[in-house]
Amino acid sequence: MKLLVDKSAPEYQQLISLLDKRIAYDQEANKITKEVGAKAHTIGIDCFAGGISAFQFDSKPDGYRNSGYRSRTNLYFPKKIKANKELLERIAALPKIRKTEFKAILNFDSIFACPGLEVHKRDIIITANEKWVTEAVGYDDKWEVPDFLRQLTVVEYQYLTNKQAS
Repeated sequence: MKLLVDKSAPEYQQLISLLDKRIAYDQEANKITKEVGAKAHTIGIDCFAGGISAFQFDSKPDGYRNSGYRSRTNLYFPKKIKANKELLERIAALPKIRKTEFKAILNFDSIFACPGLEVHKRDIIITANEKWVTEAVGYDDKWEVPDFLRQLTVVEYQYLTNKQAS
């Protein structure tokens, strides 16, 4: 299910503000990632943006431990040792946007799921599982789609996502 955010709704501005913060927060995390020589970094499962939960390296660097992500390889986090003290403090100080902040704008209170978000120029599209609006998710109630979201047809979605290339 693809849902277009109404640009005249106050929630659109809230999402734009959240996206602007996400860009700034990710830039800070990317700077640290580059400084440590990692290929990439991951964020926490509860984060919409910001923070660092692991770095990706080809092999485990000295002073790092496995990140704990069993399903993904080559993810490491600095050990709590004196040599990493400044790095760990910088990582801890990174700002984060929790998924709860994003979901609150959408009035989506599931603890088991989180909608996706796509941006095409200044069009914001929320991606959601259709089951979320037709049946309960785990122990959660059905999601009542807010009025500021309009379901897109396949053709509308294709137009919006392809207009960026034209």
